[in-house]
Amino acid sequence: MNASTASTYRAQQSRPPSAASPRRPGPRYGLPPRVPVWLPVLLCLLFSCLPALPLAAGEMGRGHFVIAGTGDSQELLRMVAHDFMSRHHGISVEIPDSTGSGGGIKAVLAGTSQMARVARPLKREEKEQGLTYLLFARAPVVFAIHPSVQGVDNLTYDQVIGIYTGRIRTWGRVGGSPDRKIYVANREAGDSSRRVLETFLPGFRNIHSLVGETIYTTPETVAILRSTPFTIGYVPLSATAGTALRIPTLNGYAPTRETIESGEYPLAIPLALVWKKDLTPEQQLFINFLLGPEGRHIIEQHGAFPPR
Repeated sequence: MNASTASTYRAQQSRPPSAASPRRPGPRYGLPPRVPVWLPVLLCLLFSCLPALPLAAGEMGRGHFVIAGTGDSQELLRMVAHDFMSRHHGISVEIPDSTGSGGGIKAVLAGTSQMARVARPLKREEKEQGLTYLLFARAPVVFAIHPSVQGVDNLTYDQVIGIYTGRIRTWGRVGGSPDRKIYVANREAGDSSRRVLETFLPGFRNIHSLVGETIYTTPETVAILRSTPFTIGYVPLSATAGTALRIPTLNGYAPTRETIESGEYPLAIPLALVWKKDLTPEQQLFINFLLGPEGRHIIEQHGAFPPR
């Protein structure tokens, strides 16, 4: 580098920056440093992996409420809730899978469900908890059979006892195919439908060992009856709505409002709602809908009978 070039270089280095050559923006000038393009993606992935925290009952929106409990009214109330929500936008009614009548009551007392679905009267200790009980229908308990069974249009009390003790093992003994074995779906002790049979069906309570497979919820029982040929089980009539299951008469009587009220068809369970705290306006609106013309129509369509 010659003397002239060196002098020019030194002059350029000592010259202050011009407006045409601004400093690069950085933290000194109040702007954040450039964020790497991969960082937002990484944060989204991290937060998407975090489990969602469940809301307590009191934290849910006032327009959302849960009705937990028995499977005996599960599908029926889902249909009522669906119709209700289609008419009342902004209100959400959740009907979760069955936990039984007792499970629904426990959820209400624990505050995790605003109402409970039950298929029995309240026990004394439950009444002492200050619960409100609302009967909205009675549902006949029927013996339902898979559509593969033909020729069985009526069952007598004695034939039912014979099937559930194992004394009658083929459908031919009750009017069906002589070479077809009877497969039996039973319910656990304490089930609402089974208690009705033990109370009102002569001899059922005295069966020491019931044959067949024990099923623990009404929806599961219906699913097995629908999927397993030559099977019989007992369920509320309302749970069979929309299925091809065959319902024979019992001792010559069909399960109608008239035969239930007269006692000629003695098998029926109560369907009720239970709650503890005062109802919100949205919950009261649902109750009014359930007891009103629209709700009563859906109940009757499902083979249950609202109070007159």
